Amino acid sequence: MNFSRLFAAAAAIITVTSCIGENSEVGASFIDDGQSYDTYVYEFPLEEISLQMADSLSGYSYARVVIGSINDPVYGVTRRESAFTLFPAMDTLDLGKNPVPVKMDLHLALDTVSVADESQMRILQNVYAYELTDSLRRKRTGTGNSIPRSTTRISEGIPVINGSDSLSIVFTDEFARKYIKCIQEMAGEDGVFRGGSEGATVRDFMEKLPGIAVVTDDPVGYGGRINLFSLSCLSVLSGYYYRNGNEALLTINSEYGGVRKDTTFLLLPGEMEWLSEASYISGNNKFYQYAFNSTIHSTKPMTGRISEHDNKIYVEGGGGLKPVVSAAEIRSKLSEMVSSLGRDPGDIIINKASLILPFEAPEYTRFGSFPSILSPTCMIENYDGTFTFAGLTDASVSTEDQGDLNRSTCVYAPDISFHVQEILKLKSEEKLKNYDVWLLNVHAETEEKASGSIYDSEYYRQLMYASYYNSLYGGGYGGYGGYGGYGYNSYSNYYSYMMLAQMYANSSSTSDVTTTYELDKDRYYQAVLNGPSENILASPRLKVILSVPKR
Repeated sequence: MNFSRLFAAAAAIITVTSCIGENSEVGASFIDDGQSYDTYVYEFPLEEISLQMADSLSGYSYARVVIGSINDPVYGVTRRESAFTLFPAMDTLDLGKNPVPVKMDLHLALDTVSVADESQMRILQNVYAYELTDSLRRKRTGTGNSIPRSTTRISEGIPVINGSDSLSIVFTDEFARKYIKCIQEMAGEDGVFRGGSEGATVRDFMEKLPGIAVVTDDPVGYGGRINLFSLSCLSVLSGYYYRNGNEALLTINSEYGGVRKDTTFLLLPGEMEWLSEASYISGNNKFYQYAFNSTIHSTKPMTGRISEHDNKIYVEGGGGLKPVVSAAEIRSKLSEMVSSLGRDPGDIIINKASLILPFEAPEYTRFGSFPSILSPTCMIENYDGTFTFAGLTDASVSTEDQGDLNRSTCVYAPDISFHVQEILKLKSEEKLKNYDVWLLNVHAETEEKASGSIYDSEYYRQLMYASYYNSLYGGGYGGYGGYGGYGYNSYSNYYSYMMLAQMYANSSSTSDVTTTYELDKDRYYQAVLNGPSENILASPRLKVILSVPKR
């Protein structure tokens, strides 16, 4: 082989290639001057981060009864208590003559458990049941509200749970007799109890029989466990709903037609209105039950600017500590940067904005206590003094970071592009506080339910997303009504585009196992994120890619 010819040929190729230039100005004259932009990448530390209690989050859950307690050297005692009604499954009850209680009990299947230390997974915990002294009302929605309950136990003995079995409570004869007596007092002249439009209202029933509260002991030392029990009495099999064993039973011995016999009545935990359960099941429709899960935390003294404490960002579950990023700081620093370019903040376009929240890698076993998603939201105060938390990430774009935990790089980096754009568009700073970014815990929930709706298409997802943000911002950001219509029900005050899309998708009749992302107030979380420092790469910051029109 002639290596000199080969070398010469290679040199010729390189020479020819190097003669091909790039001209970025080609075609520039065809672009309208108003469509030319300069793009900048700007990154600045976030120093005005505060920790606030999320006790305004709704304590109502349509999925679980949550009880337990954990004691931690940093976060102190975190306690979960639960309360729910015991409604008869039928709105018509004939208790016969001279009814005597035989047995009254409650059974709820275990969903999962949550611990800070895996060695606590199977510890023994005592369970105590008490009668409510006041009815559960929708205005008492915040998870930080205490449960009004008596101090007298209404269970036979003290049930014990070990983290691997269902919750079973046998009620005292005294409580069963009171339950029977209250139903008799609401019965008609014929001795038959009727609920709904033909008889006792929900308010009547709940004033006499508000429900029960279930709690556990606090741990003696460090440790403990949070227990999550399934509430719904419905499960899915082959695309159809059927009644499972999550129920309470009241068995009485009474006289019917001159003959005494035992009769058992089905009671549904957590039902909040008179429903025809049989009609729902036969029509393959789901109805909802609700428990009010109260969360008690010891961390309130840690609230306020993180710079006033140890300059760390603490995150916990329930209604506990949540990081809050100042919208005023975002607006001020971005406006300052844009002004340095000699431009007006109203002229810029936010292409992408990401909150970057780094943390030091914990022991591998401690990752289980970190939220799988820290979702950016804003808190809106409604006319009646209640609050709504609205998700901010663009869930219609698959590349958008929802705030997922990145174990490899030890960072949360949720995208809030649209929200930052709205912050800059504000004409007045009076409502700027409403734009503060609250980071809440979100968890992926797997559930078998209806799916396959036309609303799953890309076209409808885009339409729904436009509707979601139009309602959120176009209606005068700050809430004041209307927005709550996107929720599953009036018991939840956290909404997101994903929940809206799921609500529409529920209109189909086929069944499927789906994964949805929902606010998680139930599990135990503890995470420590970095605060501001001299090292900007290890500090919380906002990274923005923005464009401004060329002059």
